Amino acid sequence: MTPQLPRAADNLIATNFALRAGERLALVLAPGRDALADAIQAAAALHEVETVRLPLDDEPTYELPETYVRTLHEVDAALISTRRSYTHTDGVRGAARAGTRVATNSDLSEAQLAAGLLADYDTVAERAAAYAARLEAAHEVRLTSDAGTDLTFRIAQQRGMMETGRYHAPGQVGNLPAGEAACGIDDGVGDGTLVVDGSWPGLGLLDAPLVVHYEGGAIRAVEGPRAAELEAILERHGPGARRLAEFGIGMNDTVTLQGNTLLDEKVTGTVHVAVGNDVTFGGTNDVGYHADAVVVGPRLHLDDEAVALP
Repeated sequence: MTPQLPRAADNLIATNFALRAGERLALVLAPGRDALADAIQAAAALHEVETVRLPLDDEPTYELPETYVRTLHEVDAALISTRRSYTHTDGVRGAARAGTRVATNSDLSEAQLAAGLLADYDTVAERAAAYAARLEAAHEVRLTSDAGTDLTFRIAQQRGMMETGRYHAPGQVGNLPAGEAACGIDDGVGDGTLVVDGSWPGLGLLDAPLVVHYEGGAIRAVEGPRAAELEAILERHGPGARRLAEFGIGMNDTVTLQGNTLLDEKVTGTVHVAVGNDVTFGGTNDVGYHADAVVVGPRLHLDDEAVALP
């Protein structure tokens, strides 16, 4: 067990879930997380929290096994760290309705998850709340950079949302690691160029930037060494995959760009501009694709006011 695992585990118990003596925590874990699971169970015992360990060696279906779902209904909180994402499944939604607070992640190594759990989530939550409020109050976003980014879109009809990493109220569901403020993007608006120099889902870390041109709220053209790969992905999912969907700001100091979107979009000093499905943000573009383009260190303006990134 590495020295950081006990601290990460205690953070999960005391800060992320704020579990109290007598409460129960379920651990639904894919292989390769045994050391972290041991550390979580040890930390839980110190807090007089009961743990239920549910190893998930195979993931052949979209939903979790029925026996696991029944257990989720019977506990106070659950960490689901697996190969695929179960956030948007009937099992997790049902557990949340029953009052279970749930944190999920997918395709992370034990080391990646442990590092993400070491964040100061009180600070993350304060940042996320402040930036979510600014997004909700704003009408227009403009992103620029020395690399050539100059993209403007409207968010006048959107509400600010945040991923704080603190799941204390019954039924709360979110990611761990966490750390972002985000909002949807108004339909049919968004013009200009975004130079994506971080990562793109399905392509991973980018050795050379993708230059993405938007018109009328949708991708119209892509340039760069991997442009053909991205165009093929977009074509496969149809016209809805090109539509602007989300704007977000990362604010987790413990994670770095790694080519995994769940981590990359949380990195302090980055923003992400997503295309595709926007139903989570109150939209109607229910396409089977959502991709967060991660951009490192752009300049952000909200309603013509310069806003420093975290």
